Amino acid sequence: MSSNQPADVFDFQQNPIFYEIQPSIELFAEESYQKNENIPSSSNCSVVRYIDPRMIYKCNVCLKTFKEFKEKKGFRIPVLDSIQFSKLETLNERRTLIFSTPPIHEKVNYDGLKWSKTENGKRQQPLYRTIVFDDSRLSLVQCTEASNPNLKKEVLHLLDRVILRYFLTENGVFEIPDSSDVKKKRLGGTVSEDLKNNILPLRTTSAALVVANGKGYDLSRKQIRNMTRSIKSAIPEKSGRRVITTLADVKVLGNTNSNNLTYFVDQIGELVFTYLHVFEDALKIFASGCPTKRDFEEWTERANRLYSESADIRKTELNMILEDFPSGVIFPSRIFVDTTFNLSDCYVTFVLGESGHFRTKTSNKPRVFPIGYMIHSHKDTSNHQMFAENIKTALGPFMTGRVAPAVLMDGEKSLQEYADALESSVIRCDWHILRLLSHKFGKKASKQGNHLIFGYKKSDGSWKSGLLGSYTKDQFERRLAKIEDKIDHRIHEWLSSNKSWLLDSSIAYPKLKSGMILQYTTNNPSENFNKLLKTVIQKPHPIAELIRKVNDFSEEKLNEIYKSAIGESDLVELSKDLSSCNASIREDHLRNIGLMCPQLLSYYPPSTVSQTPKNNCKRKFSTERKGRALQ
Repeated sequence: MSSNQPADVFDFQQNPIFYEIQPSIELFAEESYQKNENIPSSSNCSVVRYIDPRMIYKCNVCLKTFKEFKEKKGFRIPVLDSIQFSKLETLNERRTLIFSTPPIHEKVNYDGLKWSKTENGKRQQPLYRTIVFDDSRLSLVQCTEASNPNLKKEVLHLLDRVILRYFLTENGVFEIPDSSDVKKKRLGGTVSEDLKNNILPLRTTSAALVVANGKGYDLSRKQIRNMTRSIKSAIPEKSGRRVITTLADVKVLGNTNSNNLTYFVDQIGELVFTYLHVFEDALKIFASGCPTKRDFEEWTERANRLYSESADIRKTELNMILEDFPSGVIFPSRIFVDTTFNLSDCYVTFVLGESGHFRTKTSNKPRVFPIGYMIHSHKDTSNHQMFAENIKTALGPFMTGRVAPAVLMDGEKSLQEYADALESSVIRCDWHILRLLSHKFGKKASKQGNHLIFGYKKSDGSWKSGLLGSYTKDQFERRLAKIEDKIDHRIHEWLSSNKSWLLDSSIAYPKLKSGMILQYTTNNPSENFNKLLKTVIQKPHPIAELIRKVNDFSEEKLNEIYKSAIGESDLVELSKDLSSCNASIREDHLRNIGLMCPQLLSYYPPSTVSQTPKNNCKRKFSTERKGRALQ
């Protein structure tokens, strides 16, 4: 380090731990890395220098604040092999995240986001800068996400590592992109040439992958397989499914999970299997947030009265209700069901529950969490019927006197079984209806009828309802006739032929009866859950490994709920503030919202205990249930 360095520079070389400054202290000032000098930013704090291998921070305004923070609490910069979406979950809350990775060949690391684009002849791309510090020249890349200008990234290349900083500007919000929008990792020029000239010739795909990984290239089998098409001397391999579940695999699984597994070989010799798993503690949390039968019946009577009122009276009263429930959801205790694939050679159906007793920090919305899943070889209705009955049986002891108001799902008919088993209303996802119309009749036709079918927000901020905003059958038919000449005739015919189930599960009235005031309703919680799951399970796995990974992922989500009870979760918090309550009141509340070990949690145990409280309390929980049954 230079001898003329100011005395107020905090030198990380003198400290073995990397500390992260809180979001209230801005880590990077644009002027600082554009010019090699200290220029205070608008937030009265600046970072002026980097030095290899440690970072040095200097702030002539808030250095004291930084020192106080350092003494109070510090965090290591996470060292990761790669950046996945699951690592960016807390970005909306913390506004700034910093990671460290090993050196990479690319100037900009791959994370699935799009940092460059060309649109209407205009090119957006990262800015490449060089920082000179003493005799070291460091490369800094500043990036802006192509579809979200408030999402930024900075990549600093040191000699033995790469420092990554993700941050949001102004009121920016980070959302996990849809799988179809995730940028595919591309091969660099030097890597591509090395593959063509040295690695692929006279080798199979598997052998080439081993050699490429040995050279430090982060490649997928599919990328190498695509490259072999242009290499005549490459040795072709057999193609087919990467994972095949055999009868022997299922029998081994049955040795330890016989109660959850059913399987047989059908008449044509095909293996048919179904594996069920429910999270008992999650069922209890979900049930505790469900409305009582009396409350739900009172709301249903009110909804029926609004159904018979005039449109003006209905609108006025609904606006009054929205003042008390701005989210538009009266009972945040819905169930979400969806089936995903590409995790193995089978399907995975997740059932998610919602609880208003907990909320996600970044969005302030009620927390959604897994209450059970099914792994099944075939998409038969009988599988869903069996799983629905299984959930009903497990949920029964906790649902005495309570009601699950609605089950939200896409258009798969077999998912109706879950609503039937729980005696709940079915609400179809509007977004899936739009996607279905786009798939069947084309994007142009579906876009033409989008506003007329689903409604839209006008320039003054008010909502103009569409066909699915109808409350009565007569209103639906009048609107359908009115838009006949304004939408594609094929879409109009489809709406007419599917009128029955649209009236039962998609128009405004069934949503209102289920406690949802706003017209537009989606199954987004299930879609987001599946996206996060696939960032963890990135390739097909054998069934035993798949079950282990799904269990680990689900348990991690449930652990966040327990950690929120003692304020240790970065993702979840209690909807009710218990900070000023004594231990007895906290214990009663935690018991009422369905958490196990409420007495332990009420005394704010160390975070190491809170990571797996339910696993340590299974026996106690079973004893409590038996005791209540005897009373």
